[in-house]
Amino acid sequence: MIDESEAWSIGSQMTCLPLSDYKGMNEDGFTWITIPREQLADKLPMLQSLTQNVINEQHIKDALNSEHPSFFDSTEEYQMIVFRSVATGQFDMKIPKVSLNPTSIVSFCFETVLLTVYDSHDPVVDKVKDFIKRNGSRLVILNPADLLYKILHTVTEQTLLLRNPLTVQINEWQHLMLEQATQFTAWNEFMLFKSTMDQLTVWCEEQEDVIEDWQQYAHHTPQQQLTINLNDLGDHIERCIRFTQKLASNLDTLIQLHYSVLSHRNNEVLRVLAIISCVFLPLTLITGIFGMNFVNMPILHRTDAYYYTIGIMICLSFSMLMVFRWRKWL
Repeated sequence: MIDESEAWSIGSQMTCLPLSDYKGMNEDGFTWITIPREQLADKLPMLQSLTQNVINEQHIKDALNSEHPSFFDSTEEYQMIVFRSVATGQFDMKIPKVSLNPTSIVSFCFETVLLTVYDSHDPVVDKVKDFIKRNGSRLVILNPADLLYKILHTVTEQTLLLRNPLTVQINEWQHLMLEQATQFTAWNEFMLFKSTMDQLTVWCEEQEDVIEDWQQYAHHTPQQQLTINLNDLGDHIERCIRFTQKLASNLDTLIQLHYSVLSHRNNEVLRVLAIISCVFLPLTLITGIFGMNFVNMPILHRTDAYYYTIGIMICLSFSMLMVFRWRKWL
């Protein structure tokens, strides 16, 4: 297994070393340690030695769980934040469906160390690393909480990037359910898509709860910048929630429109059938009269009776069609 764990010195000089080569704490600034989740158990003794603190056993179990919901907790030595990331969406445009494959990013925020545990396939941590490499010493990151804000901000930005592909998929569902309403049969796929959107809303609300818990904790600290950062994160998450709620509302509306389209088409068919019945009913009456077996029916003895009868039937049908047109039933 390739050792991907790293130790970053964040300060006036930005440096990065493999965790196995890192020997001591950063005197100028703080240290950011990133470690893939599958390597956490093996690196735990080294991590506790570097942080000079013992991490709660339950918190370690939570960090090893990639499906752990968003969560905030704190001890006297650190704050633990579990933040669910949904940045790994997979989309299928043939039959509109989405697989978000969420994972959790776990951060332990010490006074001079930020420890981040993540899944290797999650791009969020790599994006933050690239951001630090591009900007270098121009960055103003004063403490681990500032860097943690950047990580969580990247998670929310990744969620907002889902807006365009999800909107495209909503439009695809609209095409299938409205323009091809009578042929639509993909209800299982549609309900799975709708369930995924509802789940996305729940994940965003969990993130909002974490930020609120962190804000309550921050009230006991004098860090004004942290309060500003948390308010900004709260605004971003609120945007995510509004978007997911809008998607859910659009899907509910789409179901109603689908059945309205079907009902309208059924009504059109019934109206045509009703008009045909109304036109042919008097004609059937006339043919029924001539089908009676009376001995004496004077009109039957006229040589032009057939032509008179056909003419009357045509005039009657035409008159009824004109009445339907005038009443705007046709």
